[in-house]
Amino acid sequence: MKQNYIDVWDPFVRIGHWIIVVGFFVAYFTGEDFLSTHVWTGYVVGIVVFLRILWGFVGPRHARFELLPVSWTPRKVFYGTGGGRWNDGNLRESSSSRRSA
Repeated sequence: MKQNYIDVWDPFVRIGHWIIVVGFFVAYFTGEDFLSTHVWTGYVVGIVVFLRILWGFVGPRHARFELLPVSWTPRKVFYGTGGGRWNDGNLRESSSSRRSA
């Protein structure tokens, strides 16, 4: 039975993210002993992050930042309640969160 897979992320995004992961661990483990490797790893990760940000504006549809689900409404609802609780108007306090007199 053949399964259909759809690759959402393009190779640039996939490879870039793995370069950042590998770069983090290389930089972490070469911090004091191999300073030159540590520094060059930081340069590579910095360049990849810069290119990824650029790719987020000019890349294909699924790589663009405009598709990120960013909305200020949930944050306003969460922080606007004063108690750090979600309150979208449809939720009621449970009996365990009510204060007894």
